[in-house]
Amino acid sequence: MAQFPEEEGADGAFQRQPDEFRAWVETPEAGRYHLYVCKACPWAHRAWLTRNLMGLEDAISVNFVDPIRDEETGWAFREGEGHGLDDVEGFSYLSEAYFKTSAGFRGRVTVPVLWDKREKRIVNNSEDDIVQMWAGVFKPLAKHPVDLYPEDLNDEQGALSEEIYENVNNAFIEQASPVRRALMNLATGIFSRRLISWRNVWRKEGLIFSAIVSWKRTTVYFALWSDLTPCISGISNAI
Repeated sequence: MAQFPEEEGADGAFQRQPDEFRAWVETPEAGRYHLYVCKACPWAHRAWLTRNLMGLEDAISVNFVDPIRDEETGWAFREGEGHGLDDVEGFSYLSEAYFKTSAGFRGRVTVPVLWDKREKRIVNNSEDDIVQMWAGVFKPLAKHPVDLYPEDLNDEQGALSEEIYENVNNAFIEQASPVRRALMNLATGIFSRRLISWRNVWRKEGLIFSAIVSWKRTTVYFALWSDLTPCISGISNAI
């Protein structure tokens, strides 16, 4: 049975719901915005990882939900190893942030969430938008303002990002072992072909890196470790 039956296509493939909140920060302020993430989610992990890579820890605070998601209540804030209570708004469940922003929200509550502490609302729940904001409008606040979106690689980035997003990150939630094997093969192929230079790893390979790290004890994780080590020294606390 599919993990999210409402988002299963006629062919059985996962068809992720559209992100509900797509507002954009135009004038960043240190300390105003907060990130809600789950370390077990490749999409949310990517937003947290790139925040740390760029050195935005002092500008953007973060809270971690319990990686065990309840079917009825969704993502919850509980004390435990690697996660804890919400020390910004005091939410017990991330769904409270969704309903506070839009009382009529009826979709699935997802991570990551970029929260405006001043306006008390969700700004954005699209990890791709959030990463683009880190690399763009938040860049002046970054301690390590790396270029995640070099113009000369726009076309290449777009094509490979689509492949990774659809065939690895989206398919990651599938439980069938053939799907997992296919993901491992794709992940291995992308890294072994060296399609991307390491200086641009976090825009595109960051998509797949977050999924791979979520597999931690799988064969592909250890097989790819020698390829991953050149680019993790600055973000080891986000792995």
